[in-house]
Amino acid sequence: LNYNHKLSIQNAISEARKEAAKLQSQIKKNREATNDADLKSMDIPEVTPNKVKSRKTLRGHLAKIYSVSWATDNRSIVSASQDGKLIIWNALTTFKLHAISLRSHWVMTCAYSLTGNLVACGGLDNICSVYQLKSDQNQTNNGENQQKSDDTIRVSRELSAHT
Repeated sequence: LNYNHKLSIQNAISEARKEAAKLQSQIKKNREATNDADLKSMDIPEVTPNKVKSRKTLRGHLAKIYSVSWATDNRSIVSASQDGKLIIWNALTTFKLHAISLRSHWVMTCAYSLTGNLVACGGLDNICSVYQLKSDQNQTNNGENQQKSDDTIRVSRELSAHT
């Protein structure tokens, strides 16, 4: 009985292999039927690489920069670095508007809110920190941000449920 059982298992394996080979052949035929042309037969014009030119260089981080995000006003940039800082830049003048010290050096990403009033960052510490850049008391009559130099930007909210 044991010999017959092994024989039936070997037959089942043999049948399964035949079925797999048949399916592979069918897949190959279907692929060949959908290939109406190959790249060698196509007349593809040669594409010249774009020449990217650096417009401005923002200097200020002391370690690797992991993330950069543009504000919706296209004038401000936030960058996150392993030096434990978020830096808010004026992209036109390359001046630092704010340098925010973080609790952790393991920041991996940053982003602006759509309104431009908030920036957020997150990293390997599993905490998403949100910072408020502009408040009602910092707005002048024409709407520009006039934050005093002695005003430090503190964390507005920390979301630590990212484990």
